[in-house]
Amino acid sequence: MTRQTDAVYENGLLRPLQPLPLRESERVHLTVTSDPLDPLDELLDREFSETAARELACVGQIPTLAEVQKMLAHDKSSWADTIIAERRDR
Repeated sequence: MTRQTDAVYENGLLRPLQPLPLRESERVHLTVTSDPLDPLDELLDREFSETAARELACVGQIPTLAEVQKMLAHDKSSWADTIIAERRDR
């Protein structure tokens, strides 16, 4: 029999969250996969994050959100037109 079920590790024992059709003292083979606390954690590209952190460490001062907003307020170009033109060139 092969069955997947969730379990909780408590006081040194794995406690299945659903009943299992097993006899008392029956031997089984376990494959344990630990779920991350954040379900999005497995989607995180750690290599990219570490590279970005190293690159940012080499940059002088990183602008604040208010500074970026102030810089962008003077940009009168159409970002949509720029994106469309870039895609057209591909």
